[in-house]
Amino acid sequence: MRALFLTLALILTPLAAHAQDNPIVARIQALIDAYNTGDLAALGSIYTEDAALFPPGEAPIVGRENIVQHYADALAQGASDVQFRVLDIRATDAMAVATIDVSIQAGPQRARTRSMHVWQAFGDDILLSRDIYQILGTQ
Repeated sequence: MRALFLTLALILTPLAAHAQDNPIVARIQALIDAYNTGDLAALGSIYTEDAALFPPGEAPIVGRENIVQHYADALAQGASDVQFRVLDIRATDAMAVATIDVSIQAGPQRARTRSMHVWQAFGDDILLSRDIYQILGTQ
């Protein structure tokens, strides 16, 4: 089943990276929805237990609980209204790498970032194991 999910992602991406039937895009959308609603439990469930988040200029944040705390802190500081656009998805039977542009309201400014996600298949589930981003600018 995991091969089917990731094969679909590989096949469908060149044609329609935003297609709702693309399992990687669906997982990214679930991540963004959880962030925008402040659902930290749902946000945490998208990451592997040993996931790592790599914010720019900071030490990696390792582990699901630490990543959830990072997001809780960001939400408490007013981060909101995350939007995304998929640029590219490359997949194999066991994993996929997605490159996305993200914009997020950060106080009075809107930040633009570019992220690279490494997704891994675990049975019928696809979880985020590495989340790397850089800030492109603010508006």
